[in-house]
Amino acid sequence: MLTLFSFIIVFGILVFAHELGHFLAARKLGVRVEEFGFGFPPRIWSKEKRETLYSVNLIPLGGFVKLYGEQGEDEKNLESYSAKTKLQKALILVSGVTMNFLLTAFILTIIYSIGFQTFILGMENHKGVINTQEVVIEKVEEKTPAAEVLRQGDIVKKVDNEPIFLDSDIFVKINEKTKQSPEQPVTITIVRDGKEESKILKTYEIEAEVKGQKMKVRRIGVGLETRGGIRVPVYFAPFVAISETARLAGLTLLGILSFFGQIATRLTISENVVGPAKIVTMVGGAAEAGIMPLMQFMAILSISLAVINIMPIPALDGGHLLIILVEKIRRKDLSHDAKNMVQFVGFGALLLLMVLITFRDLAGVSVLEYIKRVF
Repeated sequence: MLTLFSFIIVFGILVFAHELGHFLAARKLGVRVEEFGFGFPPRIWSKEKRETLYSVNLIPLGGFVKLYGEQGEDEKNLESYSAKTKLQKALILVSGVTMNFLLTAFILTIIYSIGFQTFILGMENHKGVINTQEVVIEKVEEKTPAAEVLRQGDIVKKVDNEPIFLDSDIFVKINEKTKQSPEQPVTITIVRDGKEESKILKTYEIEAEVKGQKMKVRRIGVGLETRGGIRVPVYFAPFVAISETARLAGLTLLGILSFFGQIATRLTISENVVGPAKIVTMVGGAAEAGIMPLMQFMAILSISLAVINIMPIPALDGGHLLIILVEKIRRKDLSHDAKNMVQFVGFGALLLLMVLITFRDLAGVSVLEYIKRVF
């Protein structure tokens, strides 16, 4: 139940912030907002205030702001969206994305000020960050190559001369190296009894069951723990948060471009892309780990929502912006039928893609097991 509850809260905040951006911008520019809805119909609660219907709907997978004149009606009415200039329409469209950027920066400002242990690689790489994170060897398995060179209490500082701050960092770097040459040893730098030493670590292979299939996996034979954390002085935290927001936005954009590039060139969907079903379980996992991991994951989802929505894809905010740009360049508006057709096709393609990703996410887990995880 924690998984489902956490997802509804986190996703609810992200959607509310996004739609609030559209709502406030529309109100500021004099556009009448007919409905501000959380979730998708059927409606389970509603209340009207100042010509706007506020509603809560049954399906908590999004939200919407319904503007008067969205379909081009009543172009001479100053309260109509269709009566506004293209710049004003663009401001209303981009305001939702802006709110998600601001929300990401706000979340990061809070956690940087308090101090936290990262699970997002690179969050410590900003000027002004005080980093006390270190990886400690908690356990060394007997009769493994690691037992010959490592012992409990060693602090891992570097892997192949690259600084290490997270236990996950070690596995990532070793996996990258052994993927090309499985038998190639890895040089790790440790601190033992206050002295820095270099050790040669060999990995070994075992047969394990992964997602119901027996596979050969490489291990290093140690149990690791990340201790310490990172923090920023309160007065400097907003600047670091903005910098990290920009970094995450860039990484997200590269990921999205890679995703569509792989679809176009290989007709395959990357394993790194997850759908709603997997996101639900990931939010639940972050919630179980604690408030700081949950807030970090929330920041990732917020910036992802922003970047995806600003992409020039029909049915998304970026798709509407693209239409406005095309109309501006050709100095003539597209017909409402043409706009609706573009949005309909775009929405259908996105829906199909989401269904395919969801089925793939559930392929390795029985439906019954998944439902048990959620509830």
